[in-house]
Order: sequence, then structure tokens, then C-alpha cells
Amino acid sequence: MEDLRQEALLGLVYAAGRYDPECGARFSTYAVYWIKKQILQALDRERAASLLADPLEGQHLEELAAPNTLPAEDPELRLPESLPELERRILVLSCQHQLTLKEISQSLSLPVERVKQLRGKALRRLKSAL
Repeated sequence: MEDLRQEALLGLVYAAGRYDPECGARFSTYAVYWIKKQILQALDRERAASLLADPLEGQHLEELAAPNTLPAEDPELRLPESLPELERRILVLSCQHQLTLKEISQSLSLPVERVKQLRGKALRRLKSAL
């Protein structure tokens, strides 16, 4: 929701910069058009990005880690050594413990968007390692 609010504000700022009172339209009518356009474009970008993402198959998750353990506790956890510790923790919390991005962000004191970025980066690293 926060991202949508920000996109709406971007549309409002764009409308404010381009509005011409001489055109005969009320500002609210003009602004609604640009706000809606900005939100729809953001949704299209997000959908396109999610369609391009390759899902990590369930069988690979079982190969990567044993359930309900943290990486430091399980020496048999088969995550690449090159995987940074923060990305490793996010993967474990997301995949093994089934925590949401919001729960992970709260436990690591990071913004939700940063957790999402780091999880995506870690999944890409895993995919290339497999």
C-alpha cells in the first residue's frame, strides 16, 4: 500500500507541474487522471517484473536446507559459501520458517522493500549456483 501511495503522490506532483488553469478543466479532474495513470503504470511494472521472475522449485528448497534450523546451527545446510550472511538469514526465515516479508523486516530491523530486494538477490544467486 505504501508503494501505491507514493505512486499516487508522484502522479499528483506530475499533475501539479503540468496543470494549466486556462485549459478549462478543474485541477481535481486533471489530477485524478495523472494519479490513476501513475498507479496503473506502477502495477504494470510490478506485474511484468513478477512474471519475469523464475520461481524456485519446491524440490530445490528441500535440497538447500533442513527444516526449522538456522544456517549457523546446521552444518549440512547446503547454501553456497558465497551467499552473504544477511541474504542467507532472509532465505532461511522466508523458506524454512515461512515468515512474511513484513515479519522478516521486523526481526532484522530492515525496511520491507530492502528485505524483498535481498531475497530476490539471494534467489538469483541460488539459481545460478544450481
